[in-house]
Amino acid sequence: MTRQYLACEFTPGGRRYTYHNDGEPFSVGDRVVVDGKNGEAKIIVAEIVAEPPPFDTKPIKGLAPAEDESKGDAAA
Repeated sequence: MTRQYLACEFTPGGRRYTYHNDGEPFSVGDRVVVDGKNGEAKIIVAEIVAEPPPFDTKPIKGLAPAEDESKGDAAA
């Protein structure tokens, strides 16, 4: 399986950070889990990067579990 590079945002429209994925491919709009400054973070895939970047990237841990919208902000 080919390594996939993804530009991701912590907040919609925010600064993009590039991560890599060695598992099943992700799509733009997917919410994924990465290791952040304060532990695990859920981020949004904003772009599939065509070429490997000239710097080291951190791995994506997997797809973020679906959030239960019936709980509202209390689940965050």
